[in-house]
Parts: sequence; structure tokens; C-alpha cells
Amino acid sequence: MLLTRILTPTEVGAYFLAISLIGVLAILAQVGMSRPMVKLVASALATDRPQAARHAIRVALLVTLTSGILLALALAAGLGEALSAILDDGVALRGVLPIIAVMVLAFALIDVVAETLRGFHDLRAASAFGDYLAQRAALMLVLGTIWLVGWPADLTTVLVAALAAAVLMLLLALGQLRRQLAKIGRHGARWSTPEVLGHGLPFLLVRLNFWFSAGADLWVLGMFRPPEEVAVYGAASRLAMIVGTPLAVSNAVLAPIIAELHSRGERARLERVLRAAATLGALPALLLAALFFALGDRILSISFTEAYAEGRLVVVTLAIGHLVNVLFGSCALALIMTGHQRDVVVTSALAGLVTVVAFYLVAPTYGAAGVALVGALALILYNVVLVGLVRWRLQMITCGTFSTTLLRRFADELTGAFGRPR
Repeated sequence: MLLTRILTPTEVGAYFLAISLIGVLAILAQVGMSRPMVKLVASALATDRPQAARHAIRVALLVTLTSGILLALALAAGLGEALSAILDDGVALRGVLPIIAVMVLAFALIDVVAETLRGFHDLRAASAFGDYLAQRAALMLVLGTIWLVGWPADLTTVLVAALAAAVLMLLLALGQLRRQLAKIGRHGARWSTPEVLGHGLPFLLVRLNFWFSAGADLWVLGMFRPPEEVAVYGAASRLAMIVGTPLAVSNAVLAPIIAELHSRGERARLERVLRAAATLGALPALLLAALFFALGDRILSISFTEAYAEGRLVVVTLAIGHLVNVLFGSCALALIMTGHQRDVVVTSALAGLVTVVAFYLVAPTYGAAGVALVGALALILYNVVLVGLVRWRLQMITCGTFSTTLLRRFADELTGAFGRPR
């Protein structure tokens, strides 16, 4: 919202493309090690093996730091030029490639530390640093100040501020991780380094496939459409993502709980918790989707100025996709945290490939509206397959329900699972 009042639509489009690029390169820099840290740390502490947790953390941070530096150097040396060249108008990105390169390293490390804190059940810190929430909040303060005082700013100014906020949050996250490590001992058998690294590859493939399904849309659109249309699509898609927020909240809390309940063989309780989270999340998601359907253009105008009102069809289409995603619950997370990540890898790989090809086919002719429709349909079909896999592999259902009796039972179960002593 602040960006659209500070930058031109062309610069806003370039900003969305830059953040999308940083996101996928940060995933590559982690070599898939961020999400496994939840499982590795939580399971190590649950079995009184703090030394295993310490070793996993050292391996994850060292691997991320090394690969992040290499990727940053490659991006600044020539990879960035090649990527910007495939865009319809990639000139704006070329001048900020060094900033983007350093942001890749910072974002990758923040994500690894945040997921590690989640494994410690430090949900408050993990939620603050996870998904770069604290970094975005700090950036918002800077952008708000720039807007209020009327200080002229461009894309470079905004990205420098984003980088400064990321470095600050990384230092704070590392400080919190150090405090958590001081609370645990150094005893117990540890995993070998190959064992730790072996958890990374499936998660790397899963997250890359997620990006191809949910992040490649901006880049494919940028290949065929001007930055102004990319800006409208980016703003509308960001707004539609709010509908999926309840699922993101559930996943942030459920990851260590799924690992623990599954390791103890409490399958019936795990299903009740998963369905409870999906049900409780579906209620606000449904209200938000209805609100965007009724007042999408007005909300876009108020949020992003009148120039973005034409994104109503995009926000409504994507909101429907996110709503279905919430209704189906944490099906992907359930498979990943119970050892069935290969199913998610294969499914998301096929879904990502088909989705990107469909983006490429519809973007030249149908633009933002066509890309949004493909994205929503891909998300729905992907969830249908994953729900079937959960039913087959785990003999359980993750979808929500609107039975009042079951809702009361689910709420009690959810409270018990989230409120028990750690």
C-alpha cells in the first residue's frame, strides 16, 4: 500500500519482480534446510538429544551461508543480467542487482533461523522472523516516514531500506537463537552430517515447486506484459493472499505438533487437531473471500490508489483459490512432517511444471486475468491430489467441517494440543 504511493507503477512492478527473484534464490541458498529444522530440532529435543539439535543447526547455517554467498556472487556477476534480459522491460532491475544479491543471503539466513526457533517451540520469535514479518514491519516504518515527509524515493531507495531491515532482523534472530541454545545441554547422540543434509533435498524440491506454482506467475507475466500490468497483478495477488493467512498461521503452529503426535503414534488426535485448524481457519477465509467478491475494486482503489482498481478480477479469482486451499487444510504439511515428503515432491513437481507451461500459454493473450485463473485452478487441483494422498498414506482427513458438534470437539482438542506444557 505504501509502495504504490511512493513509487510509480513501473517501479512497483520491478519491486514485485525483485522480491520474487529474492524469494526463489533464497530457497536455493538454503538447499532445503529451513523447513527440516523444525522436525530435526523438535524431535531431537523430544528424545533428549540436544547435541543432535546443535549439530543440525551448525550444518544448516554453514550450508546456507556458503551457498548464499556463492549465489549472491553469481547474481552480481552475470546471472542477474541474464534473468533481467528475459523480461519485457528488465532495465529497472539491472541497476539494483548488487542489492538483490545481498538480500538473497540475508533472507535465506533469516528463514533458516526462524524455522530453527520454531523447532524450539519459540513460536513468538519464529512468527516474528518467519516469512520476514519483522523485516517487513521495519520496512513499513521507513516507507511510512518517507511518504509522510514527502521525501522523493525510487526503487533503489526502497530496496536499500529493505536490505537494512533484513540485516537488522537477522542479527536479532541470531541473538534469540543463541539464547535458546544456552538453555539446552550438549549430551546425546547426534546425527551425521549426511543425515542432516539428506533431509534438505526433498524440502528444496517441494519449496521450489511451490514457487513455480505461486511465484513464477509474476515472472511469466513480466516476460510478455509491461511492468504496469505486473504491478496491478502483484498488488491484487498480494491482497488475495490475505484469504490464505489462516492456513499460514495454522502451519506455523502445527509443524512441530504434527511431528510430535506422529512420532508418538497418536493418529486419531492428530487428525482431530488438523481438522480443527482447517475448520477454524475456513471461517475468516470465507468472510474475506466474500468481501473481495463484493467490494474488490473499491478495496484495491483504497489500498493501492485508483490505478490498481482494474485488478478486481485477479483478486476475486485468486481469493477463491486460496479459500479452497484453506478449506482443505494442512495436507501438504501433514505429509511432509510424517515422512511422506516424496509424495509432495512428485505432486508439486508435476503441478509446477503444468502450471508454468499454462502461465506461458495464457499470459501473451489473456494477461493478468488469464494467469490468475490458471493459478487458482492449479492450487485447487493440487490440493485435491494431496488430500487423496493424505487419505491413502495416513488414513486421515485434513479438511474442515461445519458440523457444530464436531466443531466443539475440535475446538477443545485444538486448545488442548496448543495449550499443553512444553
